[in-house]
Amino acid sequence: MTTRLIDYSMIHHIDRIGRWDDYPSFSGAVLDSRQAFPGCLFIARKGDHADGNRFINQAVEKGAAFVVAENGAYVDKRIDVPVLITDAPIRTLLDLVEALRVLTAHQRIVAVTGSYGKTTTKDFIHSALSSLYKTGKTEGNLNNEWGVPLTFFNNFSREVVVMELGMDHFGDIGILAKALKPDIGVITGISPVHMEYLQTLDRVYAGKVQLFEMMDPKAVKLVYGDDPRLAEAGKAYERVLSYGKGEGCDYRVGPVTAGKGEVHFELNGEPYRIPVWSVNYAFNAAAAVAVALNMGVSPGQIRTGLEKCVITGGRFTIREEEGLFIVDDTYNSSPATLKAVLEEISARFGSFRKLFCLGDMLELGQESKRYHREALELCRRIPRSQALLLGPEFYALKEEFPQFAFFKDRREYAGYLREVGNDYSLLLFKGSRGMRMEEFIHLIREEK
Repeated sequence: MTTRLIDYSMIHHIDRIGRWDDYPSFSGAVLDSRQAFPGCLFIARKGDHADGNRFINQAVEKGAAFVVAENGAYVDKRIDVPVLITDAPIRTLLDLVEALRVLTAHQRIVAVTGSYGKTTTKDFIHSALSSLYKTGKTEGNLNNEWGVPLTFFNNFSREVVVMELGMDHFGDIGILAKALKPDIGVITGISPVHMEYLQTLDRVYAGKVQLFEMMDPKAVKLVYGDDPRLAEAGKAYERVLSYGKGEGCDYRVGPVTAGKGEVHFELNGEPYRIPVWSVNYAFNAAAAVAVALNMGVSPGQIRTGLEKCVITGGRFTIREEEGLFIVDDTYNSSPATLKAVLEEISARFGSFRKLFCLGDMLELGQESKRYHREALELCRRIPRSQALLLGPEFYALKEEFPQFAFFKDRREYAGYLREVGNDYSLLLFKGSRGMRMEEFIHLIREEK
């Protein structure tokens, strides 16, 4: 992608060094100099473990054609590529995205945010569109102020890019959406996440709908219509469509049934199948169908795409190993998603002896104790189940729930799991990302 037409006075920087007799042209971007390739943009930043500014020369030797850096002190003075020096690299990158977005207006961007289900919804949208369009998407956890520019820069050749937008603090979504100018925006739901910073659900809602505020008023905006807070968005913004099981939804989910590794559902009378275990994913897939229909994809093409979808790991996948069912939902945890998973397991695996291996839900602020107590009260109501809890948030409730096992120490938790794991026919693993609950799945598999 050539940036020849960009007015660099509009891109935040403090200095330009290197060779600027020809304006930058690049195809793709990297944050790691070891991944540099001919024609790429190298984004040199100082991280927690390494200072990328020290490796600018090495990246250029590997073919980097343009560099955005925080420090020019390590740059060879004879360097023959343009180098933009900035004291605010995130602002500079997003300025660059916003400027390039004007030059890539032919490319359509679908932006997905919400308190839960963002990644799975993104994966389904990507698959639903892939039968008709050359489609790219956010990979891994690149949904923040660093990852969004990186995804944008690495998908110039795609006709459609499905972008996941994450939010830790109020204003994050607005900053990202302002740069991207999405053609379609999706909000999957509002629930208590990052409450340590956001404080209230009203604040969560206000942060998420910044996506719509930064879009063209006439652009399609899609919300989960069964969420009462998101129902308000239809009154505040133009062209808001909804999906869900409620009668008022524009895209209404009909009967949902689950088999072994597949879920069937209807949307406005059309049947669809997705290769997943959880019935809850029917609603993420419904959002994908609604997006695809609004982009001219036929139901048949959508079906073909969805049936090939591979969702990102750690999201309600089930493996049967020597008679033991292991449910991996370790990617993250919040009050809403934990409740949904526990209720589904109770409904579908009621006769099984179940062990809920749960880690703390993080960043819930002043209401954290209440949310953890509600989770344990639900565990207590589920027949033939036991809970094995890890982390200080759950541990603070030890006296209230003496029937459960509580641990602060990971090693002690692992030892107890080894002792009792074989007494159950289903193990569920779930916790916030920082709890690393997937490590205990590896432990169980090593024991087998």
